[in-house]
Amino acid sequence: MTQTVNLSTYEDEQASTQQQNTHRLALLTSALAVIPIAFYIYLLFSERDWRYFLLIATFTIVIAANFWVIRRNQKGDHALAAWTLIGIVFYAALSVAALIANIGSALGITTLLLTVLIGIQTLPQRSLVRVIFAGILASLAIGLIDILVPYERILVPIVERFSAGLILLTILVFFFLIITQFGKLQFVNKILIAYVSIAAVISIAFGQITSLTLTNVLTENAGKSLQPIAESRGQAMGSILAQQIDAIQALSTNADIQWQVARANRSHDPDLQKEMEKINRFDAIWRQADAANNNEQPLVNGRLYNIASSQLRNFQQSFPGHVEMIVTDVLGGLVAATNRTSDYYQADEEWWQKAYNNGAGDIFIGTPEYDESIGMYIFRIAVPIRDRATGDIMGVLQTGYTIAELQQLLSQPIGETGRAEYVFLGNPTKHLALDGIHLSPPELVQALENLEKESYVEVNLEQGDSILSAAPIFSPNKREAVDNLPWRAIVYQAKAETIALVQQRVRTINLLGVLITAVVSFMAIHVARQLTSPILDLTHTVEQFKVGNLETQAKVASNDEVGYLATTFNELTAQIRQMLSGLEQRVAERTAELEQAMHRSAERARELELVSEVAKVAASQQQTEALLPLVTSLVSEKFSFYHVGIFLIDENREYAVLQAANSPGGKRMLERQHKLKIGQVGIVGNVAETGKARIALDVGQDAVYFDNPDLPETRSEAALPLQIGNEIIGVLDVQSTEANAFSEENLKTLSILADQIAIAIHNSRLVTDLQRALLEAQALQRQYLAQSWKSLATRKYLGYHKTIGGGRPVNQTVQRAEIMQALASGKFVTIYPKGSKAKENEETPALAIPIRLREQVIGVLNIRSQDPNRRWDDDEIALLSSISDRLALALENARLFEETTRRALRERTVSEITTKIRSKTDPESMIQTALAELRQVLGASHVEILPYAPPPETQTREKGK
Repeated sequence: MTQTVNLSTYEDEQASTQQQNTHRLALLTSALAVIPIAFYIYLLFSERDWRYFLLIATFTIVIAANFWVIRRNQKGDHALAAWTLIGIVFYAALSVAALIANIGSALGITTLLLTVLIGIQTLPQRSLVRVIFAGILASLAIGLIDILVPYERILVPIVERFSAGLILLTILVFFFLIITQFGKLQFVNKILIAYVSIAAVISIAFGQITSLTLTNVLTENAGKSLQPIAESRGQAMGSILAQQIDAIQALSTNADIQWQVARANRSHDPDLQKEMEKINRFDAIWRQADAANNNEQPLVNGRLYNIASSQLRNFQQSFPGHVEMIVTDVLGGLVAATNRTSDYYQADEEWWQKAYNNGAGDIFIGTPEYDESIGMYIFRIAVPIRDRATGDIMGVLQTGYTIAELQQLLSQPIGETGRAEYVFLGNPTKHLALDGIHLSPPELVQALENLEKESYVEVNLEQGDSILSAAPIFSPNKREAVDNLPWRAIVYQAKAETIALVQQRVRTINLLGVLITAVVSFMAIHVARQLTSPILDLTHTVEQFKVGNLETQAKVASNDEVGYLATTFNELTAQIRQMLSGLEQRVAERTAELEQAMHRSAERARELELVSEVAKVAASQQQTEALLPLVTSLVSEKFSFYHVGIFLIDENREYAVLQAANSPGGKRMLERQHKLKIGQVGIVGNVAETGKARIALDVGQDAVYFDNPDLPETRSEAALPLQIGNEIIGVLDVQSTEANAFSEENLKTLSILADQIAIAIHNSRLVTDLQRALLEAQALQRQYLAQSWKSLATRKYLGYHKTIGGGRPVNQTVQRAEIMQALASGKFVTIYPKGSKAKENEETPALAIPIRLREQVIGVLNIRSQDPNRRWDDDEIALLSSISDRLALALENARLFEETTRRALRERTVSEITTKIRSKTDPESMIQTALAELRQVLGASHVEILPYAPPPETQTREKGK
């Protein structure tokens, strides 16, 4: 019956814990669902994809369903609530896998582990097999959706990255809970979870290793395949630049252009300073015309329409990519142009200075920039114009080449997500894409630095994780001006495209892992049943043996460890049966002994309780005369003794005198003042001398027993010392009419009783002494106060009289009735006149309150009223009594202060006289000084110091000696 109750209690506790876990997990799931809702709301507004709305709705339903779970759980439908919670996890995982790509594998494994975790925390262990199968089926469904879904799903890179961390976190939590709760699981569930855990971990590990290996291989192959593409794009750009440089250099040798430039150079003033002043004037004229948008100004018109400008336009028709071309002379002045420039003087421009190169000449290729005058991006190319005859530099030819032809190179597709761009390193670094020129992000710049050592790098660009490769710009004919440019051709491709095949294979592997886990789970159930069946049989046998079926036998079904355990158990039960047959008699004997011991213990407890009662009553009595008879009566009544007597040792410590007794014979002994000689008469005298308890079990045979005719029925006697510390103050004598009535255990109890009685006697004596000392001290104090205040009565003023008109001292005793009564009684006295009015000099209402100081009346506070109808109420009397008490303290303090002052003055006078006497060395001078000081202090007219003369008879005795 007890076992059933305990098992039921355990199951109730488990059910309560599981119900609490269901509530907590439902709240946790609802709280966690808020995070994806907020995230997908953000993506919905930023990307405008209706599928995010479905995800938001999914997790909103999850929160609502969890609140339903909480309500069902609170109503007691715990199993339904727990299974619904597992179903919510299945629903959320399936919905997310159907809408988001590349996370099905992670969701499948996570769902399986979460299902097992929720089942362990919320459901009975017998349901764990069904929970695992449900998790496996849900994982299979998620894997199939991830592989076979026919429509395009959302690509969310951050969710893909988060899925790996989700798997790792779930595994850690799973193994933590399994390790902490493994000991509480049933053996079948332990085997099943162990198999499932091993299979799941192997599947995850195999899938992750395969994914990592294939990803690395494909990433490396993709990176290597992008390298030649980048090199080809770099060479294509180098070829275009080299072609343009060749064409411009050929144009610079045109005869018309060289003639026009030579003409401009010949027009220069030999004085360079004057020539620069002229150029500055031309530059100012040009700027004014440009501000007025005036091409008809002679200076402007002469540069836009001459022989050289015509050759430039002809070149533009052949090479339409050159949108702006200008020619300058050797000093930087404008010679010819296809478009009106913003200024005339060009020598302050970077391209001119690099192309002129201090007369040495060089080729300049500039970084692409936006030209506001023509409204497009161009990069400038400048070459020196050399004299065909001498090779000297005559001027500079500059062209603005559009980026359109370079953008055509970038338009060629590279896979589905691959892109090519040109990067112009500098400060800041820019890159050319199909949609124009942009500032390069820091990630791209850092990636280009890393490419100095690697053939490819992985970088996170705006398009997501990408594989990037780069190559420098170089020309086929090895032109240094092109090959030395800090420009790069880059090619990048989305990593998702590269590893798409890997993800498909990993999904297949994970689905296969789930299938393997399912197969392993089936095998685990079969193996667990085969392993646990004999153990369960043995457990059942043990339970039968435990409830009292000693004849039960364990079934030996195999020769393994379980069979050996069953055989050992059978041998053990046989030995136990043999032992039990011999133990019954021993148990009966021990039971009898135990009962006797319990009886003795109960008797001992009863005696100690009686001792406690006697001690409590004795402690409440403080008078020794009443204490001793009370103790003897209580001891006799509680312990059923024939006679109880208390002897106290006299002051000379010669006799033990009987002070109290309860029996009639004892009372007769008290009347004749019975006493025993210490150390000589009876066991009482012996105990009074030795301080050791004595027992006379047979009084007729005890040699020290005194045959007492007052106690003829005594057959057993015990005497115990009443002892305080090392001092014996008396003896407790108890006698019984039964022979052998006292044992050693009784003696211990009576010793405790004797100690308590001794303490009570000692305490009562102390109380008596303290009371006597207190009474003496109070009497002395009253005597002292009476004498002190009596001495004040000889003074001139004895009191004070106060009226409405004023006050005056009282110098004689006032003999009024109320005052005399208050002095005599020590209590307040009231006197009221007879009739409604008092005539003149007749009695008026009066109140006399004694002034008491430490129970001593030292004066009276007398109050009279002129109103004959005046009556003193209780509050007024109480107030005046309080004032009287304060007045007594104030008067006593004044008296003490006066006495202290007087004593201090006397001491000071004595000290001064003594000092003056000690200042003299001659005895006669000392006596004269003493007489003079005493006469002055006492105000006496005559002071004498007489020598001492003993009487004649005293002198005769002294002579006789």
